Amino acid sequence: LQKCSRSSNTTRPPTHVSYNSSIFQALHVREDVCEKFKKVKKVPRWLRILKTIYHDYGLKHICLISVLIIYQFIGAGVFYLCEAGFDESKEKIWNMRIAENRTKFVYDIIPLMFNNTDYLFFLTQEQTNEVSLKLHTEMRRYEKQLGIKYTDQKIKWDFWNAMLYAQTICTTIGYGHLYPSTVAGRVFTMIYAIFGIPLVLSILDDLGKLLTRCLKTPWWLIKCACRRMFRYCTKQTMAEIKKLDEEDKRGLGRIRLSPSQPSVVDIEALEELEDRIALGQASQLDNTVRFRSRYS
Repeated sequence: LQKCSRSSNTTRPPTHVSYNSSIFQALHVREDVCEKFKKVKKVPRWLRILKTIYHDYGLKHICLISVLIIYQFIGAGVFYLCEAGFDESKEKIWNMRIAENRTKFVYDIIPLMFNNTDYLFFLTQEQTNEVSLKLHTEMRRYEKQLGIKYTDQKIKWDFWNAMLYAQTICTTIGYGHLYPSTVAGRVFTMIYAIFGIPLVLSILDDLGKLLTRCLKTPWWLIKCACRRMFRYCTKQTMAEIKKLDEEDKRGLGRIRLSPSQPSVVDIEALEELEDRIALGQASQLDNTVRFRSRYS
């Protein structure tokens, strides 16, 4: 009996070794958590709430679209100020040249028709002025019948046409029905495109992710319904089905652009884990191991 008891005592592992190893692991994890806190800058609470609203409640999409609308209005206003006055001055110059050519034609034709020795018919100065006025009127009427008018561009520069031009720049369409004629308008077009095109591309990328999420949600609901309909064929319990549903639901969340950087939720988990380790709760080591493998 003494030999059996001695052999049983030799095979039994000492309890203080496992206790010391758990303490050593807890201290090691605590040091690792402290290093993580040194690398990760703590974010204020109001900023965390603002980030949550910005990313999780659709404020990001509204802000991007609002920035684009404001940018379009600013661009349209600048283009209108640069081009509208120049367009009006070009039309005035064209009308003045037409009027000068018309007057020259009238004063050239009166001596040929009336004050000519071949016809022996002369007009006084008063009669010449009356005939000139009538000829001017008839010439204007004849020009309207011919459709002679200022047609430098099909569309005039007003605010909404300037807005359309700004949109064609940002979307890289470049229809060409409207274009700037001044040097300031051309220079501003290049500057406007440098910032406007990346803004539109970022909005398209964001809306594409939103559309993908909207398409994934009905597919997730269909998968959940199919799991419950065919659970007798797959021989899965409701607990397993709910677990699979939760895993698929996590995939519907927002996509993090930089997975190597801890998020707000990870920082809160680190704070909670540090408090638990400080209290000696070594049962949370598995969560820490998962966190370390996630960012390693």
